[in-house]
Amino acid sequence: MEVTLESNSPNELVMRVVDHGRGFDPSAYHADRPDTSFGLLGMSERVDLIGGRFSMTSSPSHGTTIEVTLPIETQPTGDVDAA
Repeated sequence: MEVTLESNSPNELVMRVVDHGRGFDPSAYHADRPDTSFGLLGMSERVDLIGGRFSMTSSPSHGTTIEVTLPIETQPTGDVDAA
């Protein structure tokens, strides 16, 4: 498994999780899951709530990659007064 965290621009943070395991067929994933399983859906909704982007790719025998891109709020630069 590989986990990377990088900032490609001043306004975004990208987290990527790559699992070289057995993978799965994403088109069959939702059909096979019980109504009580919200793993990928929950991740996607949480990322969406904070203005980010969620993507997942997978295929049988080729592993899975999840990528989350989050906005970064930048602070103005300049002198900061210490209290």
